[in-house]
Amino acid sequence: MTAIRRGFTLVELLVVIAIIGVLVGLLLPAVQSARESSRRSACQNNLKQWGLALLTYESARKTYPPASDVRVPLAGSGTATLHCTTAATATANGSSCRGAGLAILILPFIEQQAIYSRFESTGGFRNAWASWSAPSVPIPPYRCPSEIRFATQWNKLDYYGVSGGGDTSQRAGYAYGDFFDNGLFMEIRPRKVSHVTDGTSKTLAVGEGNPAHTGYWASGASPPADGTASGWTTGHSECSDPKGCPAKMTRGFRHTKQPINSSDPRLNVPFSTSTLPNEFPFGSTHAGGGAGFVFADGHTGFLSDSIDMTTYRALSTRAGGEGISANAP
Repeated sequence: MTAIRRGFTLVELLVVIAIIGVLVGLLLPAVQSARESSRRSACQNNLKQWGLALLTYESARKTYPPASDVRVPLAGSGTATLHCTTAATATANGSSCRGAGLAILILPFIEQQAIYSRFESTGGFRNAWASWSAPSVPIPPYRCPSEIRFATQWNKLDYYGVSGGGDTSQRAGYAYGDFFDNGLFMEIRPRKVSHVTDGTSKTLAVGEGNPAHTGYWASGASPPADGTASGWTTGHSECSDPKGCPAKMTRGFRHTKQPINSSDPRLNVPFSTSTLPNEFPFGSTHAGGGAGFVFADGHTGFLSDSIDMTTYRALSTRAGGEGISANAP
């Protein structure tokens, strides 16, 4: 007697497929969440490396590095001077107010001495702007894996020094938006630990920068719709008075006038059409928003979009005397 073989009916097969689909649908968000959690942890680890580099620099030089630096002879004087204090000195020196940014200055302190030596061989920060060619390889501490825009740009910078912040009454001046110099970093002005009277554990040093606000830095008749990314290899602002070279500040450092991940529509446009490029905020594309920071003492923290603005701005100043609560991040 031949045994009867019974297979799946079409209905049963469709039910099994539906169940599998539901299970995949339930698991996928968990997998994505785990991946984002891993990427966020990687970003925090990058910030720890920034913090360690800054502390090592301070130990070696007795100051934190400036946001950017360059020292060249003033045209006709033959003596070394801080370069490009105004637009007039920029013209006299035949340069574009550019100096070596923070990311270049700390290269020897993140085990990238070979790249820094390559930069130094072209004149380094003693040049108006060194014409140098960095090796076309990404430096992991400068890239957050959550930031996928401009992923193919090897020299993309995802972390920025904190120059300070506050409201209009606290600004150092105005040029394409407010700018501030009451934080840890500013052009050609290295700060000492003794300058940080608010306490290094309560002073922001470096934070994540949302690539949605990178702006448009290149020239051209047809600017890209999403702007162009800031690159750590290029020259950064180098004016003691930023009105002399406006709109270059946010290539390497930012401030806290705007909230984290600000949605101000004036910021979400290419630099060529923006009126506030010097107000690009800190931020990230992490799920749930917020941004990671490292403080002047080297510890890291994650600040949410909803952080109280008074607290956020107080954390960005080095000597504001705001008396932040012990419960603050």
